[in-house]
Amino acid sequence: GMSLILDPTTENFPADRADKALETADQNAVHGLLESLRWGQADALSDTMFDTDYLEAFAEWMHANIGPETYPNDAQQQFITASDQVGLLQGPPGTGKTDGTLAPTLCARLFAAGQTGQSVSGLITAPSNTAVDEVLESTADLLDTLSDQGVHGLSQETVDIVRVTYNPPENPIDGVEYLHYSDSEGAKRLRELRDQMQAADSRVIPASQTNQTPTTDGGQTQSGQATIGVFDEDESTTTDVTGDGPPASEQSHTLIFATPTSSWGMLKKINTTSSPDPAEIASFDLWDLVVADEASMLTLPKLILSGAGMERSGQLLLGGDHRQLPPVNKHEWEDTHRKSIVEAAPHLSALNYFRLLGGDLDSDYEGDAGSADADSMAEQESGDSNVEDAPGEVREDTDVLDTDQRERLAADIDPDRNPIPLVQLDTTFRFGTETADFLGDVVYDKDGIDYSANGHEDIPQLDTAQTEPLQAAYASNPITVITYNSDQTYQQVNPVEAVICNSLLLRHTHEATAGVVTPHNAHRSRIRSNVSTIEKKMDNPPVDLDNGTQVETVNRFQGGQNDIMIVSATASNPQFIRSESDFLLELNRANVAFSRHQYKLIVVMAESLLSHIPKEPDTYDESLLWKTLAYKVGEPPTVDHGPDWSGTLKDFAPVPTPDEQLAEETDVSVYQF
Repeated sequence: GMSLILDPTTENFPADRADKALETADQNAVHGLLESLRWGQADALSDTMFDTDYLEAFAEWMHANIGPETYPNDAQQQFITASDQVGLLQGPPGTGKTDGTLAPTLCARLFAAGQTGQSVSGLITAPSNTAVDEVLESTADLLDTLSDQGVHGLSQETVDIVRVTYNPPENPIDGVEYLHYSDSEGAKRLRELRDQMQAADSRVIPASQTNQTPTTDGGQTQSGQATIGVFDEDESTTTDVTGDGPPASEQSHTLIFATPTSSWGMLKKINTTSSPDPAEIASFDLWDLVVADEASMLTLPKLILSGAGMERSGQLLLGGDHRQLPPVNKHEWEDTHRKSIVEAAPHLSALNYFRLLGGDLDSDYEGDAGSADADSMAEQESGDSNVEDAPGEVREDTDVLDTDQRERLAADIDPDRNPIPLVQLDTTFRFGTETADFLGDVVYDKDGIDYSANGHEDIPQLDTAQTEPLQAAYASNPITVITYNSDQTYQQVNPVEAVICNSLLLRHTHEATAGVVTPHNAHRSRIRSNVSTIEKKMDNPPVDLDNGTQVETVNRFQGGQNDIMIVSATASNPQFIRSESDFLLELNRANVAFSRHQYKLIVVMAESLLSHIPKEPDTYDESLLWKTLAYKVGEPPTVDHGPDWSGTLKDFAPVPTPDEQLAEETDVSVYQF
């Protein structure tokens, strides 16, 4: 028979390609840009091909013609209209970073370039295929809408949208080509697109095609286009976005959607040399525009990998949120002794590195030391009655680097000479005011963001609860906390929380979507197994693990949402909580977990987790979301406030439990936010 050897030392293709990109850094436009900014060179930033007037005209037209009325809002328009070579976007949960900002940003650049007879070749990337697909879907949908509205130069005939993937979806998006360079037909089509992009890059639009005519004030106008020239102060400039556009606007544009690894593989395959070496791949200039979503999870080497093929004057746009999950760094950078490496701060995410280059090295935000709730909570736990009267103080948690890292950094960053704008979105369209205030007070106040909610006009029926405890859990308030106290304690798998989660999942309506998020894969598997068993025994259950019901770890939920989200903290063993508190209670991880719901968040956790007070001040600060949540609902020991329902696990769960004695001896309490 066949023998297979499972060897963990076999080649890691993504790492190998990132390594090759770093080996050819001198030919890489992104790396050159990074180093120029790092050392404060005067000519670090270049002008881009995108005219601000046309970008603004497009954004204003969208605001007036594409619903809802608040779309795009002022902050979104600020990013959409930026013509700077580097632009950063911080998008807190539900603020429309991808759908409401990055997709219009891409379309605006196609429109603006077309107005001046230029074509755009763009790479849109992200650290995961899921994130790439989200930007792809949003962009394709918006382009389809703009085409129907008659926007100049934006149609399936003028814009090639390509998704580089080995596995096309079962339900492909209309107007999107799914190609892969390892397939002969896919490679052939990609080479055709290469020729198209290279031809467009060198094309000069003759004056006869643009149909320009002089105006009385010395400017020029194109047929079908209002004048952009010199005007009196009381006059305004306008550009027709629809109707009969200038002939030059009908240019071909190409948008390639791929992960960093796939983008390098594609460049290698379509290179004009039959067997290109890494240097030839890296110097292959194609991209006028590189956009990276979820850049707070993108490692710096992967960004440099994506930079292979970018023009020296190409625009680089990064969207993400450094208050959510960072990249997974498998290397212990603090133990690295190679001075030249550590001095460059390679551990930072792509977004944070550019925040550093933009001047956030010492960007302490001077404001309240914390929310009033957090101060009062600290007073309760410390017994210090003077805490809530403490004056505002300078915060140090907005820094990209800590004190030790700043001392080791070798750089001469000059943000005044090389400004890198950071646009911060501040209005969420996902959940209501209560959740926005909760996350804003603890998390986004650190960045000076006044985080607010647009609110929900109508809240659908979410549950079919018939018993008192489940009705308390599904009460109309946005957040519910369920705590328990059991003689038995657990680490990475918790049968008590599994029973509670199963009971909640089985009592939501068929129309509502629901998910469970947990820190550990083992607990995830336990819940999925239990739900699958119950699903097979019920007639028409509301859960469907194959289509709709999600049970995942925090990492897999970033960027996602459901009507109902259940957070299962899992750990209840005090010793395990102490040893793993920096992971279990991490602020960014909790921020992701607590912001995936639209209408209802239910947090399930042990009283031992709530009563845990980290010894280290930094770890305590990291746990503030958990502590503030407990304070908000009045859960002891933070505040001595009675629960909205209390009883045993047996009283709570309408489904049979694997251990009846455990169910009878476990106390459960339900608190409302």
